[in-house]
Formats: sequence, structure tokens, C-alpha cells
Amino acid sequence: MKLYFFALVALATPSLFAQPSIEWQFRYGGTGDEQVTAIRQTADGGYIAIGHSWSKDGDVGNHHGNNDKYDVWVVKLDAQGGLQWQNSYGGTNWDYGGDILQTPDGGYVFVGAVDSHDGDVSSFSGSRANWIVRLSPTGAIVWEKPIPGFLPTGKSVVALENGNFVVAASSNDSYHIFEIDASGETILWENSFGGSKQESLGSMARTQDKGFIMTGSSWSNDGDVSGHHGTTEFGDYWVVKVDSVGELLWQKSLGGTYLEQSYRIIGTSDGGSLVSGFSYSNDGDVSGSHGAVGSSSDGWVVKLNSDGDVTWQKCLGGTSSNDVFPTMFETPDGNFVLGGLVISHDGDVDTTQLEGGGDCWIVTLNPQGSIIAQLVIGGSEFDQINCIIPCTDGGMIFGGYAGSSDGDLNSAPLSFYSDYWFVKLGAVSATEETASNSLQISPNPGSSVLYLESPEADPLTQLTIVNQAGSLIHQASYTPGEFIDVSRVPKGVYWVTAESKSGKKRISKWIKQ
Repeated sequence: MKLYFFALVALATPSLFAQPSIEWQFRYGGTGDEQVTAIRQTADGGYIAIGHSWSKDGDVGNHHGNNDKYDVWVVKLDAQGGLQWQNSYGGTNWDYGGDILQTPDGGYVFVGAVDSHDGDVSSFSGSRANWIVRLSPTGAIVWEKPIPGFLPTGKSVVALENGNFVVAASSNDSYHIFEIDASGETILWENSFGGSKQESLGSMARTQDKGFIMTGSSWSNDGDVSGHHGTTEFGDYWVVKVDSVGELLWQKSLGGTYLEQSYRIIGTSDGGSLVSGFSYSNDGDVSGSHGAVGSSSDGWVVKLNSDGDVTWQKCLGGTSSNDVFPTMFETPDGNFVLGGLVISHDGDVDTTQLEGGGDCWIVTLNPQGSIIAQLVIGGSEFDQINCIIPCTDGGMIFGGYAGSSDGDLNSAPLSFYSDYWFVKLGAVSATEETASNSLQISPNPGSSVLYLESPEADPLTQLTIVNQAGSLIHQASYTPGEFIDVSRVPKGVYWVTAESKSGKKRISKWIKQ
């Protein structure tokens, strides 16, 4: 593993960074196929991850049905990456995991999809249902609810202050979003968006105004969809903004003549959003492509303002096909960390870091979209990142797939198929000046109130709380000495940023118990 940080120049004084290292890495799975889709840090400093598995051996227990059918597979890791518990959920048909989060009682809620009509799954009509499941802290099912539709798959779940959950799901013909109560009994509102062709949802995030923003791809140019680029033979990024009860506020088609596929959206601290995935175009909204148009994809990142207008866009990659960014997060200082796959050996890629035919690629952009750092991890085979989050110690962890057993990898694959693969990177230390910008929060961990300490000569005036998924939880003016009510914030790990009267930002991590 090699890492290079490119200096940011401010007043002719560079910010210097030390190289992080791999603290630990683990593979988990069996002799079948495992695909991890999401990971979150938990209040105890460990991690919860979800995806799907068809193994019935190795680390995988309680699998339902045959070896060639997926179950939802949830694993709980301790702070050092050790397996604390795992469980398989589903029935004898195909079942998939989408997203998971920790609930205020220390349990969990996850979303996904079920084709099964037996096992853990309640009876439902149709061939497939969106599936939402509430778990105890040890992984036992508290309640579960299948929600039928046209081939729906739950992609994202957000916890609300009232204890309810908002779920976004992908159907073959639409984006679907709904709120369900904390008991899983009642859907309070729901809505679907799309046109006459296919819409494929990638993810959903909450926004500063308590609404929700969704991204994915659309092949339509009618119904709810307008502004499609080129023919509807190819998909565009499609971004949809709704209010707190799922009513459409605006929508945007982003792309060019050829295919664009979006996987991830996050709300940003400035009230806008960031969208990532890949693009095969070099016209329309897309510029700076590195490869052959129509046959070679770049990772494509688009920054939007609060109205959905493009602030900037960036094609990242080289001349080979399939460079892509399926995941990302915003750092407390406003930079963006992207995680994905790089196959190219030219263009934006630091070729001195490359290991094999496909490597994990982590790229850091500044708030204006310029590359300030990149990191490649992998071996001689195919390795990629599916999900990445920041950690409370200043480092980060990603989940993905590793086909290699050399290079940065310290163990052989558990089978011919893919396994869950987790890599924890240490904190990147900066200059003493940067370190002095940390924010003093008490109590930390806390449960009901926050108190911030600031120098009297430069009082704090603004406060922002962001969760690990990049969604804005709280933003308000701040008066020194006041206590902030955080009793309704769900348990978890957050970034707290406070801006002083002089414009200086101070940042710290906070754990809500």
C-alpha cells in the first residue's frame, strides 16, 4: 500500500499529512459467495455490516435453503475487527441485504429484498417484496415486514427523531420511498417516481430541511422524468428531491449521450449534495473523460447545490473501462473521500501505487473537486470497495471484495467466490496547527445535551452535526455557554463542526449513547 497526499496551499503554508497504514483487515464468509453492501460504526466502537451470502459453512451460520440462493447476512465486529456475532436472515429463495443502522435501543434495523415466502419471512403476495427488519442488540428478529411491489429492493434506511424509519427502494420502473412506524405495523406515507421506462435507485439520504434526496439512473424522459440526455437507450443519473412526507420538490437528469449509472448520494454541509457512480459520456453535463467515449467509463462525481444545479463535476480515472465510485463520505473540513475500483493505469491514477488488474481506489477531493490525495490498496487479482465510512479515531473503514492473496492482502480468499472483506485504516495526522482546530465537546460520549468549549477571544457562532452517511442531522446558530439538546438524535457516531466568529472551523467526533 502506498499513499500520496498533494499539498493544499493556503497563504503559502502547506498542510502536511502523515501516511496512514492498514491497522487490520479481515475476510469473513464460507465456500459460497458473500457480497457486503453497507457498514456503520456502532456506539460501542465496533461495526455492523450487511450484505448477502449463500454459504452454509465457515463463518456463516443459520443459512436457509440451498447453497446457490442468497440469505441476508449481518455481521457484528468489535473495534479490532473480530467477529462478535453473525446471523443469516431469509428463506429458501433469493434474499438480499441493502442497508443497516443502529437504533436508539442498541439494536438495529435493516432493509433489503426477499423472494422467499418462508423461513424468517412473513407471507406476502407476489414474487418479491421489499423487506424491513428490526433486530435486537444481539441480532434476534424483533419484527419484520415484507412490502410487495414490482421487484422492489430496499436500498437505504434513515431513522427519524420520532422513532420511525424512512426507506427508499428500487423497483424496475420507479424509485419508491415510504415512512413506516417504529413497530413496523403502519406505513404512514409512500410515493413512487419514474417514467415509462426503467428507473434504478442507488441510494437515499436525508437533507438539511428534513426532506430526502435520492439518486440512481433513469432511462425515461416522461412522467416524473425530464431533461434526459441523448436517447433513452442509455441511462442518466437521476436525482430526486422530496419533502418530509415524500412529495416531489424537484428532479434532475444528469449525463451525456451514453450511459451514466449513479450509486451513492450524500447531503453536504453546505445544504447541497454530492453524487457518484460512473459515466461513459464526454458531452452534456460530462466533461474531462479519459477513455474512449461510449466504451470506457470514468468514475463520475457531481456536486449539486440545494436546488439541484451543478456546482462542479469531475471525471476521475484513466483510459481503461470500469473505473467507478460506488461510495463516499464528507470529512468534517469539507473534503470528500470517494471509494471504488480502478482498472486504469494512466490518467488520474498514480501508477506507482497499482498492484493488479483491479484495485481499491480511495480518492480525496477538496470542496472545489480537485484531487488532494489518493490511495490504492490491493493485490494481483481483482479487489474493490463497496462501502466506506469515517471512524471515531479519525481513520476510516471500508467493506468490499478481495480476490487477491498478495500485495496488501494478508490472507487467501476463503473460496473461489467473493467474501466480506473489511479494511481499517489509521488516522491521518496533520500539522500541529490543524490538530489545534479540534473541538472540545462534553460530555463525550453523551446522551441528552452537548456543551462546546471555545476561546473567549474567538467565540463559536455556528454548529453542524453530520452522521457517518454524510447526512446533516443538525445545523443552527450557537451562543457560547449554551447547552444543545440532542436527546432526539439516534444513537451512533457523528462529526460535530463549529465555526467561530472569525470563520475558523473546529471539528471533533461525538458518540451518542
